[in-house]
Amino acid sequence: MPFNCCSKWAVSGEHGTSIQPRPLPDELLPSLRFGCPKSKEKGLRFDAKGNVLSSCLCATRRLTPETLEAFEALFEHEG
Repeated sequence: MPFNCCSKWAVSGEHGTSIQPRPLPDELLPSLRFGCPKSKEKGLRFDAKGNVLSSCLCATRRLTPETLEAFEALFEHEG
């Protein structure tokens, strides 16, 4: 659950979805990749307990096409 979210500053459009917490399945997290070009893609980093490190979430990164597909499949029912 984000504790310091940018949603109060985000811009939304007519055809967008609402900004809200969207839980992701734990088994999906290691496969998510961010960055461009492919040689600079990075995955999420985890601590010893398996939690995502907040330091890897504090930058804006482009979703890879595969990660975009995963997000679209998870949230396609929310429109």
